[in-house]
Amino acid sequence: MKRIYFSLLVVATALLGGCEKVPDGSVEVIVASKQSYVFGENGLPEKRYILREATEGSEWQVVDLRYAKRLDYQHGWEYSAFAHEETYEPEGFPQFREKFWWEIDELIEKVQKETEVSEDIYIYTYGSPWGFDPRDPMLTYLLDHYKEVLGPGAEIVYPEPETPPTAQ
Repeated sequence: MKRIYFSLLVVATALLGGCEKVPDGSVEVIVASKQSYVFGENGLPEKRYILREATEGSEWQVVDLRYAKRLDYQHGWEYSAFAHEETYEPEGFPQFREKFWWEIDELIEKVQKETEVSEDIYIYTYGSPWGFDPRDPMLTYLLDHYKEVLGPGAEIVYPEPETPPTAQ
């Protein structure tokens, strides 16, 4: 009988010890099914994630995510995850000690859904020139002046999703 209890104790310890522990300070977050953007060095949009804490009344924010590969992100899917805020590479960029990014710790759930985000967030829009949100005044300016801004060899590009949403 002692062997059975000992064996069960060993198995339970191994199972519990193998579980990934979510770091202290992690909170549940929602990652939207669509992305926003910031202007990159070339003046064109660079995709960023839209995230909010899962608590009632929290605000959507445009963020850079570390370890987003843990989400296996696909446009059209909303994600629940545990994440925490991390200082933006304080050793490499001491000028950004007050800047933070979110780091994904663990995926909770992935659901195909159209996320409703606040109207003041520009959406990276597939099929729109360079991915600009059609509401963004920069798009109108760039369409009229893109050769001046991007160089004489520039072309208008209409991005499509890299991986279309699929049913799971």
